[in-house]
Amino acid sequence: MITLREIKSIVVGIIEAAFPEGRVLTKNVNEELDIPSFFIEFDNIRKNSRLFNYERDMTIRIYIYPSINDEGGFQLLDIIEKLEDNFDLKFMVQDRYLKITETLTKKEEGIFQFEFHVNYFETKEMEESNELMQELNFK
Repeated sequence: MITLREIKSIVVGIIEAAFPEGRVLTKNVNEELDIPSFFIEFDNIRKNSRLFNYERDMTIRIYIYPSINDEGGFQLLDIIEKLEDNFDLKFMVQDRYLKITETLTKKEEGIFQFEFHVNYFETKEMEESNELMQELNFK
């Protein structure tokens, strides 16, 4: 079973590999930073259960804080393109790929946000009952 914690850990790993000079923050900040920094947030988490499986859908939002030395905003554009390349169609968690259905970059309250929607199906873990059917006697 894929957990939300595992998904976030993979997203952090992808960002750290793509931006070795940057850092992933543990809390959202409203200050200028000297190196590119990122804050990750999950939103719109939905789980649609069925008898033997469930569908999970969510938005993963990455807040982008370019360094204060970003003259002309070119570093920000490079960061956005690199995020788009790394979160294009899918990413791997455990032994399978999670599908990315849409990406979007927007600016809210002066902070750029890169977000993508993830959708996947998971089989429910069912305990097996080893009881045999009982005999029916017809009269």
